[in-house]
Amino acid sequence: MQNHLMIRIYPDATMTQLEMQWCAWNQKNKAIEGGGQGDYAELKAWLEDRNEGSQQSVLEDAIVFLPGTLSLHYQMSLTDAQSKHISQVAPFMVEEFLSENIEQFHVPNKIIKKNQAGISVIHKETLNNLINQFEQLGLKPSNMLAETQLLNSKADGALVIILDLKYAHFCLPNQEAYTVSTDLVFDLVRDELQQQANTSDKTQEAYCIREMKLHYEVHDEALKQELEKKWSDLLNEHSIEYEAILQTKTTFHQLIESFFDNKIKNILVNLRSGPYVCYKQLKKQWHAWRWVAYIAIIGLVSQLLLDIFSIALFSYKADHFLEQEIALYREAFPNDKSVINIRGKLERKLKSINKKEPQQNFFKLMKAMSVGLNDNKALIVKNLVFSAGQNQITCTIEASSYEHFNNYVDALKKQNLKVKTENSNKSGNAILSKLVITL
Repeated sequence: MQNHLMIRIYPDATMTQLEMQWCAWNQKNKAIEGGGQGDYAELKAWLEDRNEGSQQSVLEDAIVFLPGTLSLHYQMSLTDAQSKHISQVAPFMVEEFLSENIEQFHVPNKIIKKNQAGISVIHKETLNNLINQFEQLGLKPSNMLAETQLLNSKADGALVIILDLKYAHFCLPNQEAYTVSTDLVFDLVRDELQQQANTSDKTQEAYCIREMKLHYEVHDEALKQELEKKWSDLLNEHSIEYEAILQTKTTFHQLIESFFDNKIKNILVNLRSGPYVCYKQLKKQWHAWRWVAYIAIIGLVSQLLLDIFSIALFSYKADHFLEQEIALYREAFPNDKSVINIRGKLERKLKSINKKEPQQNFFKLMKAMSVGLNDNKALIVKNLVFSAGQNQITCTIEASSYEHFNNYVDALKKQNLKVKTENSNKSGNAILSKLVITL
C-alpha cells in the first residue's frame, strides 16, 4: 500500500463533537498529499471531493490516532510467567488505573521486548462508536492506536514535554507518555522532581530525570515563555538541564513517521484486535500470504498421496512375500495341504526335530554358525556337510578379507565350539577357507 488516509483525533474531542485532522500520506515519497481539519461533516465533505477528483491517488487504507484523553497506553515490566500468559494478566495489571470495572474496557497488548509489554486501554463503548462513525463514511480503519505509544521519550534520563494546543504530552524516561491539560504541566513537573528527590532506590535510576526537553510549535511561543518563568528556579534547584526545541514538523507529521517506523519493528498495539479486528485487513493479509498457503496445502496433499502410495506398495510387497512363503513351505512339506499359520507350524516342526538325535546337534551347530553370519555380507557359506557320527560340520567360507574371516572364527570359538581351518587361499578378491566345526 502506497497511499493512506491518516486521521488524528484532537485531545479535546468528544463523541458528540469529533474534532480531528487528516491527510493523504504517500508512504513511498513519505510526504503529505493534501489534508484538512474539522469535524465529522468536514471530513465527509473532503472525502467526497477527493473521490470526485479523477487525478487524485487512491487511498488504500485508513489509520486513526486516538488521543490520550480517549485511550491510554502503558509499558509494563513482566516476569517470565506473566510473559507466557500476557493476554490473561494484562487486564489485571492496568485495572488499578481505571475508574470503572475492567469488563467495560478493551485491553489489547503485545510483548515489545523481553519481559516488557505494551498495553493499551479503551472503553468498549468509545471504540464501538468510533468504528461505527468511520464506517458510515465508508472507512474501515485497519489500525486504530493510542497515539501516546508513539510519543515515548527517546533519550535516557530525559523528560520530554510536547505542547499540543491546549494539551501537552508528558513523556517520562523509559515509561509511557500521557496527555494532560497545559494547566497541569508545571504541577506535574514539580511533583515528579520532588518525588525523585525523595527516592533513594537505585533500581529506579533508569527512570530518573536528568534533563528536560520542551517541544513546541510557533503558535505555542507564549505558553512556552510562561512555563519557563514558572519552572526556572525549580530546574536549578534539582540541577536539571533544560532545552526548548522549536518543532519543524507538526505533531501530526511526527506521529505518522513514528507509526511507520515502529510498524516495521512490529511493536505497536493495535486497538483493532480481538473482537474489533478489521476483516478487510485480514483479507489483505490473506491476499499477501495466499501463495504461501497454497504451497503449504500442495505440500500436505503431496505428503498424503505419498503416504497412500507407500501403504499400497507395502501391502503389495507383503502379499508377494506371503506367496513366496507359502510356495517355500509347500516345497519343504508337500504332504501338508493346509497353509494357515505357517510360522506356528514351522515352530512346532522345529521343536519336534530338536527332540531327536542327531538332528538336534545339527540345529545347534547351525544356530551357532549363524551368530557371525547374520546381516554380514562380507561372509558367504559356499557349501556345507554335516557329519552326524562326529557331530561336526565341514563348510567352505568365502570372506572379503582375512580380518572378516578371523573375526568369524573368533565368534565361533566364543561359543565353545572346536574350529579347525584345513586350508585357506585367495580366489580373486575373496578368501576361500575350509572350516571344520565340532560341538
